[in-house]
Amino acid sequence: MSAYCRAAMNYALSQTEVSSVEVDIYNGREADLSWQTHGFELCQHTSAVDDWADDKQVAAIYYAEAEQLARQMTRCDVALIGGHISRNPTSAARHIDFAPIQYVHSDFTQSYGALLRDRFVVVEEGARQALERAGVDADIVVHAKRLLVLQFWRNVGPVTMDLPLALCDTRTVPVADLHSFTVPEYGGESLPFDTFGVSAPLQTGAHRWYTFPDMHRDEAIVFRTYDSELAAQGGHFWTPHSAFAEQRLARAPARHSIEVRATCVFS
Repeated sequence: MSAYCRAAMNYALSQTEVSSVEVDIYNGREADLSWQTHGFELCQHTSAVDDWADDKQVAAIYYAEAEQLARQMTRCDVALIGGHISRNPTSAARHIDFAPIQYVHSDFTQSYGALLRDRFVVVEEGARQALERAGVDADIVVHAKRLLVLQFWRNVGPVTMDLPLALCDTRTVPVADLHSFTVPEYGGESLPFDTFGVSAPLQTGAHRWYTFPDMHRDEAIVFRTYDSELAAQGGHFWTPHSAFAEQRLARAPARHSIEVRATCVFS
């Protein structure tokens, strides 16, 4: 398979320093990818949401839709979604954390399972509503045999955008390329968590990158950001990803995307 494009990725040198490295990015539509094996896949999914800028409508409709999709994809007992992130010029103006992230990272480290359990014990508002939708209480999370987090990334703007998402085949990223950094706050809120910054591979081209061009609103990229079972086994629960800029997209419209994370509970 020939590369779809070539672009610079900002790899971690430290928590605050990056190294820009040119990489080949392949067209995920031409590959047989799955979230279980590669860490991510593209799925077809039609939503009843008709205004993705309406946060109340997204919460009222999309959370339940994505929870159902997560249950279907994982066979978990319960899926819980407590919030969403919109990335667009308006939200980025409100806080820089809501701009597309141009830094190679995987959202969570091995410590995230404990944070998840704490979140549902404290019962934040989003967590409370998710538990109510599922008809369960926090004990199901606290005593879960396995916790898996799937993220659903959706383009809700023009099919061509300035900063699309690229994802890296988790099998090509060894643990030696990962560096745990603490994020003290996110979006202006004090929500400390540990994330993986990803360093460039020693062998040029060892990381295998993919993107999904021309995504429309009836599609979603699904990718794994945490799995307590894989973490305990020393398996690849991480899925490195990053927004990227490419020459042919220099004058494309600004990205409008939305993300939800489903906590998939196996009791």
